[in-house]
Amino acid sequence: MITKEKVDIYNKYKCDIDGWARVGTISEKKVMNDHDWYDILNLIQRLNLIKKGNVADIFINDTEVMIVSQVTDEETRNKLKVLSENLNY
Repeated sequence: MITKEKVDIYNKYKCDIDGWARVGTISEKKVMNDHDWYDILNLIQRLNLIKKGNVADIFINDTEVMIVSQVTDEETRNKLKVLSENLNY
């Protein structure tokens, strides 16, 4: 599950998994693993593509299903949306 704490860790390292892997604390690595990192990245990228409007309806529906099934609460969903709006590619 994607939690607020995991998204905060992701954001702390400015989406840099190598930075997190090198200097992340033991407690951060107990909370989050590589799979969590890539799940967050995947959702952020999907939300960014949806925002740009160049995706099919099924992609939007699949993303919504992923968010409902993987994200713990509304605050965390909002954090993901904010991160997706700041994505620069």
